[in-house]
Parts: sequence; C-alpha cells; structure tokens
Amino acid sequence: MKRALFIDNYDSFSDIIVYYLNEHFVVDIIKNNTDKSIDIITEYDSLILSPGPGDINDIGRIPEFFKKAYGNIPVLGICLGFQYICTLYGGRLKVHKKPQHGVLKRISVCNSQLIGKDISFDTVFYNSLYIDPYKIDSAFIKGKQDDNDYPVVFEDIRNMVYGAQFHPEALKSEYRDLFFKNFLNISSKKRGL
Repeated sequence: MKRALFIDNYDSFSDIIVYYLNEHFVVDIIKNNTDKSIDIITEYDSLILSPGPGDINDIGRIPEFFKKAYGNIPVLGICLGFQYICTLYGGRLKVHKKPQHGVLKRISVCNSQLIGKDISFDTVFYNSLYIDPYKIDSAFIKGKQDDNDYPVVFEDIRNMVYGAQFHPEALKSEYRDLFFKNFLNISSKKRGL
C-alpha cells in the first residue's frame, strides 16, 4: 500500500481527510511545526498539505517539506495547502467579502487528473481567503467556481503538484471517493528522491 505523509495545519477537518486517505494509503501525520527532519519525506509516496485556520504565514515548516518533495513525489494541497501552492506559482491571496464557511458551490472542472473528467459538480467550501490567479499559468488552473470564476483546482502534472480549494472530504462534496482514488493513482507515478 502507498504511504502518504500528511502535514496537519491544526485543522478540525484533518481527521476526516485522513479517514478517507486511509482507504487508499498508509498515512502518517505530523504537525506543521514538527521537529522531524525533512529527510523523512524519502519514506513516502506522496505529501498532503492540510487545510488550516489562518493564512500561508501560519504553515510552519511546510515550505521545507514542499521543496524536498517538489518534482519527486506528488503533493496535494487542500484549502490552505492549495492557497500556499498557488502563491508559489504566482497567485495572490485575497480576502473574501463574505467567508464561505460550509457553503455548497458548483464548480466546473476541465481535463483534471484529480477529478478525472470534464464536469460540473457541487462541493463544499470552508474558506475566508481565495486565490486571485494573477500570474499563474492558466494551464495549471483545472477548475473554477461557477459563480465567480475563482480557481479551485490546480494541477502542475509535470512536477506532480496538485491542489483543491474545496473540501473533497465533506459529506456533501460530490466525487469524494474518486478524488482520493485518483490521487492514489497519481501517487503511483512517484519519481523518487
């Protein structure tokens, strides 16, 4: 079974995400301020960056682990993890006029490895920040919210970096099982460290 390292940003949804990941991976969890060596990343087939309160200034040692994993093993960022990834690629973090906490929204996805098809579906958001794509290469944006055009799915396939602004683990999120199963398939393409 594939092994995943899950970096927890002290988020209340982390346990639920890990529950679904455990259907496909052996998951080890560390906190974002861990004192573990970044070299432990060599033991894993993928890295998952959790949601979290706050913003990308509150992610502890995630930048170190991301740098070590980048281009070697697949990385998946969810919510705050997605925001961190998008800022690395030129996106700008902005504050929503009205936070989306527990809001069901329709998104459209195009040519996505995480979702696996071109489709529109309903999914749950818990965020007060969003990404303005600014300088992100449009080829990396694989999904947007239907009502405001914000990017919500990011995929740099060549470097195996993926992200979702929405919460795929939420009960009302469609394609939850497919999302995690597809990330398992992506994790089979690990290049190695």
